[in-house]
Amino acid sequence: MRNDARQLIATISEEGTDALVRQLRDGARTETELRRATELSHRGAHERLARLQGLGVIEETTRTTTGPGRPPREWKLTNATAIDRFLKQAEALGRALKAKR
Repeated sequence: MRNDARQLIATISEEGTDALVRQLRDGARTETELRRATELSHRGAHERLARLQGLGVIEETTRTTTGPGRPPREWKLTNATAIDRFLKQAEALGRALKAKR
């Protein structure tokens, strides 16, 4: 297995990171929205989002606003279909291994 695949598996399997990815499967979210939904600390969410971005799992976008001020930064999955397929395959592998016991 290549190192980037190992890093992806390790990162997604971290506690809290899977919750971030689940939230992003429903669409782009701000870091504040993600923290509220996952109950991660500011630092915990920020570090996990940075790792996911570094791996190419998520990307930063800007939410469009109608009012004055700087628009909030959002995060979204780069390829929701592939990520969803990966997560389903990982869950299926886990079930298959558990059934073998």
